[in-house]
Amino acid sequence: MMNDPAKPSGKIPETEKRPASGNKPDTQIHYGWFIAAVCTLSVIGVTLLSTGMSVNLNALRSTMGFSGTQTSMIMTVFNATAFAVTFFADRYFEKTGLRTGMTLAALSGAAAFLIYSLAGPEICVYYAGAFFGGIAYALGFMIPSSILVRRWFNKSRAFALSICSAGTGIAVAVCSPVLQAIIRSRGLQISFTTEAVYMILVAVLIYLIVRNDPSDRNTTPYGGNAHTGTDASSGNKKEPGTGSSPRKSITGSSLQKAAAPGAGLLAAVFLMSVISGMGGSPATSHLALNFNSVGIDSMKVAVGLSAYGIILIGSKLFFGRTADRFGVCTATVIFGLILSAGLSGCFAAELFPTDATMFLSFVLLGIGYPIVTLGYPNWASDFSSPEDYPSVLKKFQLGYQLGTLAGSPIPGIIADHAGGYTRAYLVFAALFFLEVIVIFLAYRQLDRKRRQTADAA
Repeated sequence: MMNDPAKPSGKIPETEKRPASGNKPDTQIHYGWFIAAVCTLSVIGVTLLSTGMSVNLNALRSTMGFSGTQTSMIMTVFNATAFAVTFFADRYFEKTGLRTGMTLAALSGAAAFLIYSLAGPEICVYYAGAFFGGIAYALGFMIPSSILVRRWFNKSRAFALSICSAGTGIAVAVCSPVLQAIIRSRGLQISFTTEAVYMILVAVLIYLIVRNDPSDRNTTPYGGNAHTGTDASSGNKKEPGTGSSPRKSITGSSLQKAAAPGAGLLAAVFLMSVISGMGGSPATSHLALNFNSVGIDSMKVAVGLSAYGIILIGSKLFFGRTADRFGVCTATVIFGLILSAGLSGCFAAELFPTDATMFLSFVLLGIGYPIVTLGYPNWASDFSSPEDYPSVLKKFQLGYQLGTLAGSPIPGIIADHAGGYTRAYLVFAALFFLEVIVIFLAYRQLDRKRRQTADAA
């Protein structure tokens, strides 16, 4: 298991003799924000490999004549690889460190796009590219970003993590219309080559800027070494990353263990991570195909995807602020219900195939989608101790990847049998509605257990 920076070492570093904030003078930007910015660039790259493949899949199906099942199988290989690699993510980063590990992940993403650019009409070559893409996704998405944020931030953690995750919205907002234009004017091969060059540049920036720990820069985390945040669901004060109140944190390790969530609660939240994967990436990666299948022009869909991405950028930042202020449970309920409504709108396009239906769906999806990528990392923080966070985060991401693997062929299979993708979105909407209910109940049970433990102390 990777060492958690929140766990104190025996020796007090010299930097702790600075002012209590642990930061440099207020006129300077804390280095942690540069780490978050580079993580955002990394997330943009892996999003191009996952959700951002929507435009490319549409072009592949129309230009190469691939079936819905064949195009969906590209993402199935991608997700299967990501799922398998995630099993070893913690040990991988223990061996390489976050800086080197993320650099290699970005180079794997570049290899995937280069293979796509050379594939031509051979579907099996695309599967080979998806293999390298899956490696890049597992090792370059939220696991390293979440661990870095936890190491570099003792204050505004949810907001910093939302900045990293906002890369998904930036990728969709900026890249969807740009890639669509490149495909129409220069061809699919140039589009893939452009994405490969971007991933190479990201790899260089990661290696130059990312540092594994604040001590590598002779500084302390943003907010200092001692920080008190808010309870994830109720807004009560807590120690960083534990979800517990100060009273619980000062009574000893035995009380902390007693207040920890049981196996049943962890299993329930793990299953909700599965649902996030099942209804998240598979749904968004087929949005273009869904609206094209009901007769909406591809350029209008690209504009809608761009609007969705722009909204998603702001909504992820708003999710972070909401979680910091009102708790992750409240944020999950609000954003989960909005996402379920947006997915229902994608289904409604079969009954009302209009531009208004499409744009309304994109707006709701853009507002609600942060729960997909920001939900399980924040759940992992609230349902684990600082020492257990990397392990629990890995398990929840495995659940997320398992769900994505199980959900990725669903749209294509339904499209081949029903003649369109819309009915798959009704399934996805129901899954997220269930997620909201289960997460709400899980947080209520967790808070009840911790209050009882605190009262018993």
